[in-house]
Amino acid sequence: MLNNRLNKSTLTIIIISGIALIAILIIAKAFFMPLAIAFILATFLHPISKWLEKLHLGRELSSFLALLALMIFTGGVMVLLIWQFNLIEPDLEKLNHKMNETGLSVNNYLKDNFGLTSAKQISFAKEQGSLMIALIPGFVGYLGQSIFQLLMVLIYTFCFLYFRLHLKNFILKLTREEQKIKIEITILKVALITQQYLLGVSKMIVLLIVMYSIGFSLLGVPNPLFFAMMCGVLEFIPFIGNLTGSVLTFFTAAMHGVGYGVLLGIIGVYLLIQFIQGWILEPLIVGNQVKLNAFFTLMALIAGDLIWGIPGVFIAIPILAMIKIVCDQFETLSAFGYLLGHEVKDKKTPISKSLNFNSY
Repeated sequence: MLNNRLNKSTLTIIIISGIALIAILIIAKAFFMPLAIAFILATFLHPISKWLEKLHLGRELSSFLALLALMIFTGGVMVLLIWQFNLIEPDLEKLNHKMNETGLSVNNYLKDNFGLTSAKQISFAKEQGSLMIALIPGFVGYLGQSIFQLLMVLIYTFCFLYFRLHLKNFILKLTREEQKIKIEITILKVALITQQYLLGVSKMIVLLIVMYSIGFSLLGVPNPLFFAMMCGVLEFIPFIGNLTGSVLTFFTAAMHGVGYGVLLGIIGVYLLIQFIQGWILEPLIVGNQVKLNAFFTLMALIAGDLIWGIPGVFIAIPILAMIKIVCDQFETLSAFGYLLGHEVKDKKTPISKSLNFNSY
């Protein structure tokens, strides 16, 4: 009876704490969101920083070079996307012409069926244009805030890399002596799983871009590399990323006037790649170290969007994996770890056997 009361009390405290935490994350979004993104990026960059430290470059320079490598890589991807976007500019002019034709058809339809004359439609368009102009100051402010947050993410990432041992020792000092080994294992697991997840997703994106490029090229889709990159990069958003990219490719190809065979081929390429990704690539590349329940994964994506928007969607899966690891390590939270986990038990060697306590 006592244990039952304790369990109910613990459950109540966890639920109330979770609700309070979500409220805090929403209210203090501008502070916590850059910290969370920076923590995940620092975890991903840690192996690079540590390797540079072994070359006797010093922790300050190693942390900076690791961060610089990420910035150069991200900049290279953006340059490649811009280059591909410039290649489809002539196609955009054709699309604009077709959209104007569609707008004219809509104009005539509204005039014939609803009695909206061209003058009334132009007046309505001007009102909407004035509304859009009024939104420009807000957009400029949002852009400035985004740039500031990006700068804070870079600064926080460097700080996490540089002060990682200090932060780890701080956590251990807060822990009772008999719990220190368990806490250290938890820290190492969190770092390792985050690295494996992000590295696995990065490899997956490269392979998806290659497969989509081949498929779209064989079908004769206009600018196949651009749409392949779009489908691949959107893989960072599980479940809906590839689908969104494929839908955009489908409608863009349709507006170009391609045949039904090509449109059906786009659907076929998407289904085939999804099959290869789900049954071959994900088990081999992403791995099965942390199996997350699909239902709670979807809930995490929705919660991430509601709390922090698009950045929340990108980091929802790594954070959910971290929460599961922490829950698995402590008996009072083990039920939550089971709830978040995959229904089928993983019979592979536990990850703790491969951990090296000297890696940090």
